[in-house]
Amino acid sequence: MFKNTASQKLTVFAFDASTNLPKTGDAANLTAYCDLDDGGVTVLTDTSATEKDSTNAKGYYIFDLSQAETNGDKILFSCKSSTSNVVVIAVPAVVYTTPPAFSALTKAAIAATTWDELLTGATHNITSSAGKLLRLVVPVTTALRTGTAQGGSSTTITLDSGASAVNDFYVPSIVSITSGTGAGQSAIALSYVGATKVLTITDTFATPPDNTSVFSIDAFGQVVVAGFTAGAIKTTSFAAGAIDATAFAQGAADKVWSTSTRLLTAGTNIVLAKGTGVTGFNDIAATAIVSSGAITTSGGAVSAVTTTTNLTNLPSIPTNWLTAAGLATDAAAEIAVAVRDVDNTSPAASSLGAAVNTAAAGGGGLDAAGTRAALGMASANMDTQLATLSTFDVSSDSVKLDLTQVIGGTATLADALKAAYAQGAGEWDLNTSTKVLTLKNKDGTTFIQFDIDSVTSPTYRHIH
Repeated sequence: MFKNTASQKLTVFAFDASTNLPKTGDAANLTAYCDLDDGGVTVLTDTSATEKDSTNAKGYYIFDLSQAETNGDKILFSCKSSTSNVVVIAVPAVVYTTPPAFSALTKAAIAATTWDELLTGATHNITSSAGKLLRLVVPVTTALRTGTAQGGSSTTITLDSGASAVNDFYVPSIVSITSGTGAGQSAIALSYVGATKVLTITDTFATPPDNTSVFSIDAFGQVVVAGFTAGAIKTTSFAAGAIDATAFAQGAADKVWSTSTRLLTAGTNIVLAKGTGVTGFNDIAATAIVSSGAITTSGGAVSAVTTTTNLTNLPSIPTNWLTAAGLATDAAAEIAVAVRDVDNTSPAASSLGAAVNTAAAGGGGLDAAGTRAALGMASANMDTQLATLSTFDVSSDSVKLDLTQVIGGTATLADALKAAYAQGAGEWDLNTSTKVLTLKNKDGTTFIQFDIDSVTSPTYRHIH
């Protein structure tokens, strides 16, 4: 049912409550009512119902509705009969109306109106609504530049003097001559020189433009994005291969890097690492490290280090970094010579050099007397001291003692030997196996031999 529309009808159904059968022939006894938007029940202006068909539509009756009786969004219809035991029900009892003249044709008109609605101000701007989303992507509908050309050729057009001074500003775009010489021609912009205002096209103008040609430059395949909500664009938002190098304006990346001043912070917005396939890094030249050229290069890299001087603030050397195999064969000898020949004029306090200087000056080493005392020597004459040392000749069965050694102490076997020495004897020889004691002359010949009963504690002897 259409809202607030005349010439519409209400259908009711009447039946006999005692038999539950449709009631026919009761039109004159029926009264219908309506309630608009729950505002109150009122009787219909049509008080004479029309029976639909007593044979083929038994119990159904029709009432005519005025325009005012349909002017509600929600309408409650009811009906009653003055005949006993007859119950009447409106079909349907509650109706929600439709805008007037709402048809398939008007649906199309509404759709067209919706798409043509201007997205301005606060209208159609509800969060997550279609209108709100449409605001995020606004197609370019205005020309990038319009004006009168200064001239041109079959492949170029010189824009007006107020055109952009930025190279390739109008690339890519479509340039059209709208009036004047060459009117009706269009071409795709290939390049643009901001200083001369000359725009070169991909094709040719059949009629070259001149200073009467009015042009219009329109965006070619571009959209202006007003903004995106957080997370609106992600990797999965694009089909595979949707974006490639040719999808960007010519020179777009160059414009980013051509900015005169750009601060790049290591570890924050740039990480550079030289490796396979990475070019453009300059190796440090040898002369940038040692002006004398001690470090040489090959192909831009350090190839050899000959001599270095003035090395300071070197970091600590890791464990096992220097090994014997890693040093030149003559390195140890060269280090020893360097230590020996070092100028020790002013050594640091408590250093090895200072200790050597002190010892050399006699200020801290052992003198001759100190050396003898350390060795247990009583006499200053070394030869004299050595002559008093015992001489042992150890074999498997004998022990020899030089009788010229001075032996002090109480009267022992040594005293006896000293007496033998006084008689001209030189050495004595005790054979521990045969228990034979031999006294020799100083020239080494045998003087006399004795047999003894014990090697360690003899109690008697007799001439052998």
